[in-house]
Order: sequence, then C-alpha cells, then structure tokens
Amino acid sequence: MDETGIDLDVLSVSNVGAALPSSAARLAPWQVKLAKKGMAEQIATGMRIADIAVHLDLSVTHFSKAFRNSVGVAPYRWFLNAKIAHALHLLAETRWSLAEIANACGFSSQGHFSKSFSDITGISPTQWRRRHREASLQPRAGQTVKVIHEM
Repeated sequence: MDETGIDLDVLSVSNVGAALPSSAARLAPWQVKLAKKGMAEQIATGMRIADIAVHLDLSVTHFSKAFRNSVGVAPYRWFLNAKIAHALHLLAETRWSLAEIANACGFSSQGHFSKSFSDITGISPTQWRRRHREASLQPRAGQTVKVIHEM
C-alpha cells in the first residue's frame, strides 16, 4: 500500500529479471517509485505519460521502454491496473454506485469501467462485489458465529 491507500502492485505483472539485453533501457529504482507515485496520484484525473516522462527528465519513448523493462508492463497498463486496484477497494469498502466508482477511478463512463474491469478480472464489477460480500459473511476457520433470534 502507498500513501493513497491503493495496493498498486496487486494487479501488476512483473517480468523483472527476465532475460533482457544488457543494453535494454531501465529506470533506476527511485525513478520507478517516482513514476508509480505520479501515476497513482492521477488515477481520478487521467494520466499523461508525457507528464511523467518530463518529471523524470526523459523522452516519452525512452521512459515507456525503460518502464516496461523495469516493471514488466507498459506504463499505461500499469496505470490501468492501478485504477482497477482502486476500484476493487471502493467496491469492497463503499456502497457507491458503479457510476460513482467509475468517476472516482477516472473512467469516462460506467460502461468503460465495467468493460475494463471485466477484461482484467474476468468478472463484472457487480459480480465481484457480490462475491466479495458473500465471502465476508462466511465464518472463517476457527471463528465462532453467534446467531441471535428475536421473538
């Protein structure tokens, strides 16, 4: 978790350490951290890769290649995954409508949010929320459940 409360690597794919030519462009760890932080701060408003690249004093092309080589996914894919991770948190912790969550996560519409969510997670946001709530109502191993009947 970072200071935004989003588990930014929950959906990230990483091939760090995969065989890359020694000449492959990479970001320094501090640059990766700064890029991820900058992208996370733009979840609700939308990200411009050029803004992140300029902040790191790199060209857009170099930044994009170096980010992919360092993190394992392209910057926009990482950003989309971070938006979905934020949506998962909102689906679990709020009773907001899907339209409100879509807006808070920077999607252009509820439909765009639902499609992106389904493409990444394999289920719709509504199905995910329902399953999450059902799972949270189930007793965990070793947990005692008291049932109170009112007359």
